[in-house]
Amino acid sequence: MDNEKTSQQVATYASELLSMKKPDSISSELWIKIKAVAGSVLTQAPDKKETLAQRHAKFAYFMSTQRRQA
Repeated sequence: MDNEKTSQQVATYASELLSMKKPDSISSELWIKIKAVAGSVLTQAPDKKETLAQRHAKFAYFMSTQRRQA
């Protein structure tokens, strides 16, 4: 089962669920189960690819730490 992946859309739904407050119409027990499933979905989702801006920021940070050590 190493090749199981979650689609980006499903991962987005799971992330939205995890950031929501419990709706009044859902029992606490059911909400805990929903959040557990959403968390499980995110562990199956592939990591987001780094953007070019993120790589540049990491590189700039790395270079700034190297200058301090020299």
